Amino acid sequence: MTAKLSDALRGYVIVLVMDDAKSVVLADAVRAGAAIWDVRQDPLGYRMSIGLKSVKTVLAVARKNRIRLRFFRKVGIPFLAWRAMRRKVFVGGALFFVFALYMLSSFVWHVEIEGTDQPEVVMSALRSMHITKGSTLWNLLDQDSIQLALLDKIPEIAWAGVRIEGTSIFVKIIPRTPLSKPPLTTPQNIVASVPGVVSSVLADAGQPLVKPGQFVTPGTVLISGQLESGKKIRAAGMVEAYVWYRSTVSLPVTTTVSTLTGEHVVRYALVFPHLVLPVWGFARADYTHKQVQDVTEPITIGGVTLPFSLRKETIYQASVHKLTETPAQLLVNAKELVAREISQKAPDRTRIVRQTVLQSQVQHGKLDVIIWSEAIEDIGKPAQL
Repeated sequence: MTAKLSDALRGYVIVLVMDDAKSVVLADAVRAGAAIWDVRQDPLGYRMSIGLKSVKTVLAVARKNRIRLRFFRKVGIPFLAWRAMRRKVFVGGALFFVFALYMLSSFVWHVEIEGTDQPEVVMSALRSMHITKGSTLWNLLDQDSIQLALLDKIPEIAWAGVRIEGTSIFVKIIPRTPLSKPPLTTPQNIVASVPGVVSSVLADAGQPLVKPGQFVTPGTVLISGQLESGKKIRAAGMVEAYVWYRSTVSLPVTTTVSTLTGEHVVRYALVFPHLVLPVWGFARADYTHKQVQDVTEPITIGGVTLPFSLRKETIYQASVHKLTETPAQLLVNAKELVAREISQKAPDRTRIVRQTVLQSQVQHGKLDVIIWSEAIEDIGKPAQL
């Protein structure tokens, strides 16, 4: 016989029947109509689960046959209620915690604005709609209404997106693109900014003076704003050329790498001006290596900022190990590093076409390498006529 849901709700006990080799108690109790299930052998006898209403019947059978019973566990709502009545303070504290957690989750605790360099203007518009830290979530407008209201209140924005996640509100702003300025008319040339060999010339305005394959030096006029007719215009265009970079890189052969294992401990505390009061998360974090993430936010209720803040501290366990690279892999890393550095300081559309290692040597735990890079980039820059 297996347990019914009603028996589990009404409660049952698990008992050990001792010195009953012939299972007399089990047989007599079943004949008497007792609710019994999950009968299992035990080194001292056998165990069985008994419905709460059948306990008296089983006890009477055991006394009649002078067989000992040992109660192992009491399961069900009646026993939970009985334990709760004995621990009123604990139950009251748990109920208060649930109520406090519900209340805290009913307020806005975080408002994040991105996409604009004037977040205070957006925040002012949100305040006019009673959206700020400490506002109640059930009184907020829906997301579409907030977006339309922002577009109406701030003419400078072209689009507004609002996302409500839990107790946080995220606002994404796209400002209107300002009208383009009228084109300048000051005459100018396009000249070379660095030495190189011209690979292509694309003149939008002006007279090209160089051809592919021609070597140029800084200041060489690439596209002239002086036309053959004598008219001066504002030259424009793109002149791509092969340019060269000589880079020296030093990389360690062995590096220390730290990775997170996934184990972590979270702690919450109330931060007063001269006191930190832990309120949740008291587990020890005895990690040999660890990384700590600390977030502290003020607490505001109804527009009033409380004199203390809530701090969330997450302690992550880290695993530290040493990584040794081969000389071949170090050369690959060095080339990638040089390519990134060139891309950062060179004009847009620059592309590396060839890299040559001029010298490499491993000494004192480091790889010292000199790399010659050839790139194609736009070398033209404006110069007034």
